[in-house]
Amino acid sequence: MESSDQQNPGRAVEAGSARPPRRVFSLIGAVAAVVMAALLAQTLLANPGVFLRGLPSSGQQAPDGGQVVTPSGTPGVDYSAMTMVSPSDGWLFGATYSNNPAGGPCGGCSPFIVHYDGSQWRRVAAPATASIAAASMLSSTDGWAVAQDTIFHYTGGAWTVAYTYAVPNETIFLNAITMVSPDEGWVGGSESGPTTGSGFLLHYFSGKWQRVDLPDASRRSFGVNGISMLSPKEGWALEMIYSPDAGTGTRLIHYVNGAWHAAGDVIPATLTGLAAVSAQTVWMVGAVTGTTGGIFQYDAGQIAQVASPTPNILHAVTMLSPTDSWAVGDGAATLHWDGTQWTKVGLIIHGVALMGVSFAASGEGWAEGNGESSDAQGAMLLHYSRGAWRVYPLKIGG
Repeated sequence: MESSDQQNPGRAVEAGSARPPRRVFSLIGAVAAVVMAALLAQTLLANPGVFLRGLPSSGQQAPDGGQVVTPSGTPGVDYSAMTMVSPSDGWLFGATYSNNPAGGPCGGCSPFIVHYDGSQWRRVAAPATASIAAASMLSSTDGWAVAQDTIFHYTGGAWTVAYTYAVPNETIFLNAITMVSPDEGWVGGSESGPTTGSGFLLHYFSGKWQRVDLPDASRRSFGVNGISMLSPKEGWALEMIYSPDAGTGTRLIHYVNGAWHAAGDVIPATLTGLAAVSAQTVWMVGAVTGTTGGIFQYDAGQIAQVASPTPNILHAVTMLSPTDSWAVGDGAATLHWDGTQWTKVGLIIHGVALMGVSFAASGEGWAEGNGESSDAQGAMLLHYSRGAWRVYPLKIGG
């Protein structure tokens, strides 16, 4: 399942807010040295058939969760989303940079898509647009993804543009996508114009994408950060809002009986990770302040913050079952829920923010992230297998 993926009929990755900032980066930001970025981008573009192969982790694992390591990320690269269909089938999305450092404007960026076949990551053709912000795979042959104002469909062995959503005089950011069947799904996003901005949902049904208004228009909506559908008839989403009584915060909304409704009070935090366990239990993670994170649970109509083993900001959460869940965030934090409490498991890597996590089966998963600042690590991929997290460096080669 996923990080940004959740327990639902389709596997999904959820991105953060309109992806300014991508955690602490711009829409497609990350970190890197300019020279290395240029060399890496040239190599990728000159060799479209190249594959990305994992190298040994050189003893950088920390089974007790307490070891601090400082492996280098991949400079000139920004990972933006990932999702696993099965332990031997997954997708990783991002961009390389030639004229601009990762984290800056995308004037010199080149979006990429790599596919995992169980033994190696291999680059495949990617549409020439902004890097993918979120993806949802229904199967190994059918999937969907979003990037800025565009929705892509994976079918027939290729990613192609399926729909572009445009509003006059507005800039569109599509942030989250979850498909519940080949014929139905949801996208969350935000739009901003010269004087205002608002959040919205797009519903895919009967072959068409149509806009759906969010509940309670008296509270200004800034965007939808995450969606987690349990079935075509029930699901959850995170909406960033502002109201005179509560200020800026996050509202959990519930889809049931064919409509979206507010669930519980406004949460005084910026939440970007969402995973629904059932109609009664939902997990959410994000930032409580500019430097501290938090974990929140919706349980039988009540929302409460629960104890986290780290003060770090968290970005994504996935639920495999009520007793087996993962959350990831800054400092390469990887937290596990065993049905009773959240505990640290794995590595501590300063300067790396894990943005997405995806498990297709218990005991086998991946997490992706980027440097937290312009002078920190570059893009980084972690693999969880045989009870331990390991840094999985990607080498470009033949």
